[in-house]
Amino acid sequence: MAMGTETGQLYINSHTYQFIYALLLVLPDNAKLTKEEKMKNLTPKQDGFCLSYIETGNASESYRRNYSVEKMKPATVKKRASELLNNRDITGTIQQLRKDHSERHNITVDGITTMYKAVIADSTASKQFGPTVAAITGLAKLHGLLTDKVEVAESSIASRLATARKLRKG
Repeated sequence: MAMGTETGQLYINSHTYQFIYALLLVLPDNAKLTKEEKMKNLTPKQDGFCLSYIETGNASESYRRNYSVEKMKPATVKKRASELLNNRDITGTIQQLRKDHSERHNITVDGITTMYKAVIADSTASKQFGPTVAAITGLAKLHGLLTDKVEVAESSIASRLATARKLRKG
């Protein structure tokens, strides 16, 4: 390698170039960075966004908690929050925080399933059927067999039907 004296450019010979290129191909982009290394790439506001997102699970709310949004429309907040979630450093930090949280509390679907089954067995044996029903319902929801009821306003259905009819005729 040599430094160009007149232009200040760096000249790299072909062997050095091939070595650097090979390193770039072999090393992954975020090669085993620790949580601290990932988070140090973030601004304090981005770091706060990640922590708020883990807490709330809501990108817009996390954005509101960490950025000045007084003069922003809700659509702008939603767009900016979505842009943050598309940032690789932020998603990497969120994934690491989730992993750390899960490991710290040892929370898995299998673990929760085992707990529900224990509640079902104990409450059935003691003839307390309220906890049994609650545990069975929780277990079914955990595995996606039951979902909460969602109310749909009649006016929204009517407007959708009217729109669909217009499109069919149109």
